[in-house]
Amino acid sequence: MLEPNKALTPINPFALGGAFLEKSIRLGWVTKQREEGRTTYFLTPNGSVELEKFGIDTSRLCSNRILTELDRKEAEAKRRTYKAK
Repeated sequence: MLEPNKALTPINPFALGGAFLEKSIRLGWVTKQREEGRTTYFLTPNGSVELEKFGIDTSRLCSNRILTELDRKEAEAKRRTYKAK
């Protein structure tokens, strides 16, 4: 157990997760699609590679499967179409 240290600052883990997600989006590791009031996040193939470098098992992130390149391109096309509306 860590000794109490005034240099340690408590954090909100949800805020940290949100900040990491937004950075992942900016880096192109994750894309998001908003449809009918629902936001869906997609892991890109590059994101899978980069997150693995952090020791993150990306197979645990995806609900059913790793996103294929074709799926990513389809998601990007949908996202562009949605933004154009």
